[in-house]
Amino acid sequence: MAVTNLMVWLLMLVPVIKCNLPQFHNWDCVEEKVPLDWDEVHAAVLEGFQGPGDPDFFVPGEILYAFRASSEAAMQACPLGALYLSIVYSYALLVKHADSEVQTRHSETVSSMLRAFPILVIAGSRWPVYEALHHFSGFHEPISQRSSAVVVCQGAKSASGIDWGQLLKHANLFCNQGMLGLEPGQGSLEHTLSLKTVMDAFGAEPQRVADAAQNECPLGLLFLCVVQMAAAAMRLTGRVQSWAESVEKLMKDLPFYLVSASQWPIYPVLGMLSAMFQRPEYSRALGRQFHGEVHRWGGTHPVAKRFRAFGDLRLLPEELMPFGFDETAETQVEILAAASPYEWLIGMADASQVLKMRPIFRTVLDIIMQLVRASQRHQLRECGYSGISHDRCRVRGCSWNADALPACQLPQPKRKVVLTTFMWGQRWSRLIPAFVAWMHKLHIPTLVVAMGQACREACEVAVEANGGWANSLVGCWDPFATSKAPDSSQELGSILQRHSVVHLLLQLGIDAVAFDFDTFLFEDPRHHLETLAEAKQLDILVARHLDADCLNMGFLYIRSSARTAEWYTRYFSWLHLHPYEREQRGLNALLKFTAQSVSFPPKMPRVASAALDDSNEFVSSRGGWLGDWRRLKFFHWVNPAVTPSNWLELKLSDIAALYELALHHETDLASYGMSLGRLLAVEAADGPQTRLMRSVLEEFIIAEAKDLYLALQSGDEAWHPPCRTRMVCAGVTGDVESIIRFLHRIAAILDTSRPDSFGLLHGAWTNGTQVEVEQLHRQLMEAAQVYNDRRRAAGGLPLHAACVLWRTAATQYWLQCDGIVLFQPGSAADPYRAYGAAPIL
Repeated sequence: MAVTNLMVWLLMLVPVIKCNLPQFHNWDCVEEKVPLDWDEVHAAVLEGFQGPGDPDFFVPGEILYAFRASSEAAMQACPLGALYLSIVYSYALLVKHADSEVQTRHSETVSSMLRAFPILVIAGSRWPVYEALHHFSGFHEPISQRSSAVVVCQGAKSASGIDWGQLLKHANLFCNQGMLGLEPGQGSLEHTLSLKTVMDAFGAEPQRVADAAQNECPLGLLFLCVVQMAAAAMRLTGRVQSWAESVEKLMKDLPFYLVSASQWPIYPVLGMLSAMFQRPEYSRALGRQFHGEVHRWGGTHPVAKRFRAFGDLRLLPEELMPFGFDETAETQVEILAAASPYEWLIGMADASQVLKMRPIFRTVLDIIMQLVRASQRHQLRECGYSGISHDRCRVRGCSWNADALPACQLPQPKRKVVLTTFMWGQRWSRLIPAFVAWMHKLHIPTLVVAMGQACREACEVAVEANGGWANSLVGCWDPFATSKAPDSSQELGSILQRHSVVHLLLQLGIDAVAFDFDTFLFEDPRHHLETLAEAKQLDILVARHLDADCLNMGFLYIRSSARTAEWYTRYFSWLHLHPYEREQRGLNALLKFTAQSVSFPPKMPRVASAALDDSNEFVSSRGGWLGDWRRLKFFHWVNPAVTPSNWLELKLSDIAALYELALHHETDLASYGMSLGRLLAVEAADGPQTRLMRSVLEEFIIAEAKDLYLALQSGDEAWHPPCRTRMVCAGVTGDVESIIRFLHRIAAILDTSRPDSFGLLHGAWTNGTQVEVEQLHRQLMEAAQVYNDRRRAAGGLPLHAACVLWRTAATQYWLQCDGIVLFQPGSAADPYRAYGAAPIL
C-alpha cells in the first residue's frame, strides 16, 4: 500500500478496529530509513532496557530533535515509532517543566494517535508504547482527593456485586507478581483467585455487570475488559474480538493520562500482552525479570518458536504479491499455474529483466527458478538401470513407457511443485547436511529457509557438497542475511517466513508443499499429492494426527490457482496482523475443519480441502500410526500428549539416526522405487540398517490397531479413531469412564446449597464422520446412565444427576446432540420436570 494511502487512513483518526488495515504492513518499520533510521531508533530504545536497573524509556536528545524536525514525515513512514517518540517527547516536556499549554497540546496529540490505531496492533508492534505509558504513570496524580475517589471507585455502591476496592488491591498485586517471571507453581495464588472470582461473576452475567459497572467504576470495568482480552489472546482467541471492541469503546473518550493516573493497572496488562508473544529483548521494557520463566530457557522453551513481529516478513507487500492486488493479478496466477515448466521459466526470465528488485527478493526468486529448472532434468526420472525389463520396472513401483527415455520412470508430478521447510538455531543446523543430501537422493526440489548464521552456512556448505548451486535441487534462503536490524546477528527466526515462501510460490503459479523440519520424508510425495488432489478436485491437503480430529501444520500441500492464492493471502495477512493467533488454529478455523474460532476472521473464498491419511501415510508421534511400512511417506515428531522433558533431544537423535541409515551406502533405495517405506516393508531386505531404521518408529506403532473402525467412504479406505483416542482441548477423551470422571469434577464444584444450580456441558456441534459422531453419542448416553446408576447406589450422591440433551428438530447428524446437563432432580433445572417425563430419583 502506498504511503499516501496509509496516511489518508491515519488522518481519519477513527477509533474503530474494524477498519481495513493495509495488508502485510511493516508496523515495526524494520529497515525503514525515512526520515529517521528506525532500526537505529529502536536500538536506542532497547539500549535503555539493558542495564541492571529500572528500564529507561528516554532516548538520546538528538533522536528527539530529529523527530520533531520531521514529525509529519515520521508519521507517514513509521506511525507507531512516531507514536512512541511522541509519548517520550511529551514526558520530556513535563520533566523540563515546559509551558502548560505546550504540554496540553502534545498530550492531546498523543491521545489522538493512540485512538488512531487498534489496541492490538499497537500491542503487537516492537514499539513499547503501553510499557512506556505504564513507566511514566507516576508523573500523574489525581488533582484532588475527590477525583482520586472517583477513579479508584472508593465508596461506590456496588449494584454489580463487585468490591472495587478489593479488586484494585488484588489487581495491582497480581500485576506486580506477574512482572517477576516466576516459574509455574511459584508465588501466591490469592490474587489470581480473587481476580478469577470477579471474572467468573462478570462472565456469568456480562450485560448486567457491565451496565452497573459503567456507572459505578468505568476504569475498573476497563481493567476487567483488558484482562479478559489478554486472557483470551493467550488461549481462546475466538473471544478476543468482542473484548477488544469493548476496550476500544471504553478508551475512545479517555485521555491517556487519566488512565495512567487511575491506579488501575491497565497499561501494565496491555504491556504484558504485548511482551507475551515477542522476543526477550522486546519484553524487557517491563523489567528484566518479566517472562523469565520462558526466556531463562535461552530460546529453547516450547513457546519461543511462536515469538514473531510485524517486521519479520522482510519482503515488501509488492514483493509478496509481485503481480499486484487486483483481478489482473488473479489472471496472471492462472496463466502461470497452467504453464509448463519451460514456458514458466521463459516468462519469469523475461519478467525478471523488467522488474526492479531488491537483493532479498531477487535471491529467493532466483532460487525458485533454479529449482523449477533443476527438477526437469531427465536423469532425475530414471527408475532402474540400463536394460531393465518391464517386469522389474513394475516391481520397483515405477511406470514403463517403451517409447520414452528412460523407459522406466519414477512417478513424476505433471505440475510445478516445490517443497519448502524452515529452521533456525544451532541445534537444528546439525541436521541440515544430511537433510540436503537426502533431498538430493530423492530428487525433490526444496527451498530451505535457513535462518541465522549457523543454519544458513550449514545449508550453503551442504549444497556445495552435493553438486553446487548450478546443479542443485536444494536452495538456501535466509531473509535476515542482509538485514542491518539490531537482531540480525542473533540466531533468531520466525514462522512467518514459512508462510512468505508458500505465499510467493502460489502467487508465481507453483504448487507448494510446506513441512516442519522435525520430520522425515520416506519418498518423494509430489506425485501422490497431485493424484489425490486431482481425483477429489481438492485445493488443499493437510496432515493431522490420530489422537485428535484437527489439522496439523506439520505438512501442507496447496495447489496454485487464483482461488488458493487469494485464500492464502487472506489467511497470511490475517496471521501477520494478529501475532497472538496461532497458525494451526487459524488453519483449522478458516478451513472450517473444526469448531475452533479465531478473532477478526477474514472473509475467505471457498476452497476444497481435506486431511491426509494419518494412519499409515503422513503420520506422527502424536497418537501413533498403524505400522504399514509400504504406505509410509512422512513422519512428524509432534509432542506427544505426555511429553518427556528430554523430548527435543530424543527427536533430534531419532531424526539424525534415520538420515544416517537412509544415506548409508548399503541402503538399496533404487530397488524399491526410491521409497524407503517400501524397502522397510520387505523382510527379504532385512539387515542391520533396516532393523535399526524400523526400531526408530516401531515404538510409535499403535498396538490396539484392531480397535480402529475402518469403513469405505467414497471408494477410499477411511479410518475412525476409537472414542478413547478422541480428545477435546481440555484433555477429556470421548470414552465412558473419562466422561464420567469429567462429570464428577463438574458436580464437585457446583453449589449444592442452591437447588436450581446446574452445569451445562454444551457443544455447538460434533466433528467427524457420521460413524464417529454416532459412536461418541453412544458413549455419552452410556456415561450418563452409568453416572446416574452409581449415584443411586451411593444414596443420591452427588446431588446432581446427569441427562443428555438432544435437538429433536436437527436433521444433520453432527447437530443432534446438545450436550449433557447436571441438575438436582425436581429443581427448576430438571429437564424431566420441564418436559413431563419420569423423574430421576
